[in-house]
Amino acid sequence: MAKGPKGPPKGKGKGPGYPSEAEPEEFLERYCLGRRSLVPSGSYRLAAHPKKSADGPPPVCEGEYYFDVATGKLQAQDSSAEKMEIGSFSAEVVNLGPMERPGDLALPVVKVCASEVMREMQNPENANAFFVLPSQLNGAEFPSHCSIVASVEEYKYDHTGGPCAQLAAHPALAQFLLHNAATHSKPAGINAARQLVSSVNASLLNAGLTSKKHTFDVVNGYLKMPVPESDEAASSVLAALSVQLQAAQLRLLVASEVPVLGLTPSKTSFSQATHRVNLVYASAVPINAYVNGIGAVSKGFGDLQLQEFQRKVAELFLVAQHLGGTADPDH
Repeated sequence: MAKGPKGPPKGKGKGPGYPSEAEPEEFLERYCLGRRSLVPSGSYRLAAHPKKSADGPPPVCEGEYYFDVATGKLQAQDSSAEKMEIGSFSAEVVNLGPMERPGDLALPVVKVCASEVMREMQNPENANAFFVLPSQLNGAEFPSHCSIVASVEEYKYDHTGGPCAQLAAHPALAQFLLHNAATHSKPAGINAARQLVSSVNASLLNAGLTSKKHTFDVVNGYLKMPVPESDEAASSVLAALSVQLQAAQLRLLVASEVPVLGLTPSKTSFSQATHRVNLVYASAVPINAYVNGIGAVSKGFGDLQLQEFQRKVAELFLVAQHLGGTADPDH
C-alpha cells in the first residue's frame, strides 16, 4: 500500500502556508482539512503514453504546485519559471433543506450525453461548464480502500471516469488532491464527510446506539456504513443521517476555473485547449463491496434488510451531492 508524502512538521507554531490568525475550524470548513495536515506545495509529473511512430521520448508536464490557503488559489510553475493559475479549491456546503422536491422537477442546466469525459472537458463548447466527477470523499480516486494512489501518473492506468477526468485537467490539481487526501496515514487530510460523520455518530450515541458497528466512518475515502441489527436501529441511522444532511453537514469538494491542459483522450499528447471548466467531486457509497460487506447479522435483520439499508444510505448521499453539484448558483 503506497504512502503519501509527509505533511508539514508537527509541533507548535505556524506551518507552511498557514496564516497565523487561522484556526483549525476555519480549515475544516473551507477545505475539509485539519490545520496541521495541509501540503501547500509539491511536485507533479505526468508523462504521455509514447506513440509507436514517434521519435524521441513522449511529452511530459511537470513542475511545482503552490496552494494559497488564504485565497484557495492553486498555481503551478514549470521549467519556464512562470506561474500559472490552476484555479480555486474549496469545500462548499451542501445546503439542501427539506428533501421533498418532486422527481420530475425540470433541471434546464443539466443534460445527459453519451460521450467521453476527457473529450467533453476539452471541448471549447463546454467552457465554464460544471463536471461532476466520480471520486472518493477525499477528492482522490483509489482502486479500493486498501490501495492508495500517490501520484497522478497512476491514473493513466485506470480507465474509469474519475481518473480520466482528473487526467484531462492540468495535472497539478490532481497531484495537490492526492497529496492532501485523507488516508489511514493522513487522517486529517481532505474529507468531505468529516463533519457529517461526526454529527451523525454523535446523534446515534445520544439515541442509545453505542456499539462501534452502529457508527459511520471514512476509510481511505470510502464511506463505511453502520451494521444495524434491527429495523429500529436501521431507521434510527437513516433518520439521523437525513437530519444532518439537511443541516448542511456534508461538504462538496469543488475546483473552479481549471484549465484543461492535461492528457487528450488518447493519452499520447497534451491538450492545447485555452478554456477552463469547473470540477465537482462526488462519491458513490459502495453497496456490498469494499468496506461494506453484507452478511447476516441477526435473525431479525438479514442480508436482504442490510442491503436495502445500504441502498437507502447510498441514495441519500448521491441525491445530496448531485443536487449540490447542479444547484442554481443564484439560490
